Amino acid sequence: MDTEKRIPSLDGVRAVAIGLVIYWHLWLPTHLWLPSKPRIMFDWGTLGVYIFFVLSGYLITTMLLREFAATQSVSLKDFYTRRFFRIIPPLLFLLLGVEILDQFVPPLASVKALIFSLFFLRNYHPGPLVFQHLWSLSVEEQFYLMWPFLLARLSRRTVTRLLVTVIVIVPIVRLIAVLSIGDKYVWHTEQVGDGLAWGCLLALWQPQLRANRLYQRFSRSWATLFLPCIIAAGIYYYPLSVNALIGKSAVFFCVALAIDLLILRCNSPVGRLFNLPPVAWLGKLSYSLYLWQQIFLIARPKLLGWFPLNLVISLACAAVSYYLVEQPAIRLGRSIIALRRNAVTLATVGVPAAAEPGT
Repeated sequence: MDTEKRIPSLDGVRAVAIGLVIYWHLWLPTHLWLPSKPRIMFDWGTLGVYIFFVLSGYLITTMLLREFAATQSVSLKDFYTRRFFRIIPPLLFLLLGVEILDQFVPPLASVKALIFSLFFLRNYHPGPLVFQHLWSLSVEEQFYLMWPFLLARLSRRTVTRLLVTVIVIVPIVRLIAVLSIGDKYVWHTEQVGDGLAWGCLLALWQPQLRANRLYQRFSRSWATLFLPCIIAAGIYYYPLSVNALIGKSAVFFCVALAIDLLILRCNSPVGRLFNLPPVAWLGKLSYSLYLWQQIFLIARPKLLGWFPLNLVISLACAAVSYYLVEQPAIRLGRSIIALRRNAVTLATVGVPAAAEPGT
């Protein structure tokens, strides 16, 4: 079974998520003069990141479950090999780009900042503006240090209990943090890890969810139109305590439901919109674009001009990263995994790994 097979609509979900981030970052430089945030304002950028969290948890867990269904096991070595070649090369390319840019403009980042970024600690050490967006990538990589191991070693019932525990405890941690220190450290993994947990839970129980008659009626009803409204309300800034305890949990829950509905109804008018080639292309570009947009939209918005030139430059850098770094690195990772599996197969049947056909 192909564990890398694309699922309908999900590239479109990625496109929406990165679109929200870019919209928010385009908005910020032109409104930095505001003395404070308006009481009614939606943080579309954070919503985009939260969508990425749920989607990431869902995709990673789905991939691992497919592998188990095909081989009755999960190779952690293969998982981390895939993850390394998926994440690290584009990140190194970004760090190299920032280092080169620092030779022509006032420095954007120190060597220390580069190290914290490379080791996925940005959510605890925000550092310079050019790398602050890497907090979300740090959350994901910290989460995946343990999740694949737990999924491979524990029963489905046990990992479900663990996920539910995360989903229950994290909002309480958020509330305690807000009441004690305000919203200063909302990037910590222990304050947003439930987003990934909701995605993992969806992947684990998706067949049972879809078999439920009540859910089947809901998926075909007008009630699904309430999901975007709940998501928008959940990301609302005020008051912080309600947002921490209930709002963000509602966002993650509704995003998980929306993802499943978009997959189920990929042939509906909305589903077809999410699967249009240009939308899917933007979704495929989303990781590289997420890495690069921060430089030109936030850290140095005037470096090469205002909108739309800064957006065009961001897209160009992302395209170079995607086609010349990200995709070749992914193919290299898959080749390494295939070679390793072939070597294991040959060793198992007692054929020397270096043997040529016909010898």
